[in-house]
Amino acid sequence: MHPIIKEITTTGTPLNEILEKYHSKDNDFEVFFVEVVKSLLFDITNEKEYLSKIDKAIMGGHQDQNIYMLFIIICIMSPVLSKHIAKSKSLLSIASGCSQKGLEPTISALLLQAKARVKNREGNIVESELLMKKATKLLPENHPRYRYVLTNYASALGSQGRLKDLSEGEMLKIKSYTEGPLVFAYLETNISNSILTGKFTNGLSFINDFRYYFQGDRTYKIASSVEFVGSFWLRKLSQ
Repeated sequence: MHPIIKEITTTGTPLNEILEKYHSKDNDFEVFFVEVVKSLLFDITNEKEYLSKIDKAIMGGHQDQNIYMLFIIICIMSPVLSKHIAKSKSLLSIASGCSQKGLEPTISALLLQAKARVKNREGNIVESELLMKKATKLLPENHPRYRYVLTNYASALGSQGRLKDLSEGEMLKIKSYTEGPLVFAYLETNISNSILTGKFTNGLSFINDFRYYFQGDRTYKIASSVEFVGSFWLRKLSQ
């Protein structure tokens, strides 16, 4: 098993740290993969060139099926691709056309959530939610990546004001996670859910918690009684 995939499937180490440690500097695909993951954290200055590099990497491929699929998944989740639905669908089509045999369950779960992301961008909310929920069933609850998959599902529900659809047990789990990115996600999810359900007092309480845990990190403001604006896009996999 490739060391990148071994780390992804057996640890909770952030993807950016794994790639920095295990990518081959002689492998152009893996070198660009590092760049793609960084794009989740920082703005892209030359979007056209970035998209061209994605095409080149996809055409060149990688000898490891799981790394190739993980690359496609991360590209789909990239903020840049959120503005290019056709490109996201194209990448998803490529992923779907690849053999799923031999994919690690962790990669399969993340692929389902990438599909859910595309469906959400298309406005197919129901199918998106089903895919998100299905992904949580592919990993045992004690798996080191389960918490990220569950948190992604909770975030999807929270963005629609439907966090109540989580079971009590699932809510307790995401509340108990202590890693910075997961605390970040828990607060973001509850802020969004509170605003969308009109529970502004709860929302302000979570905003205060956010300010406490992430001082100077991000800012929020309530733009109107029905619109909530957050100045960030959560990079759950990479932080």
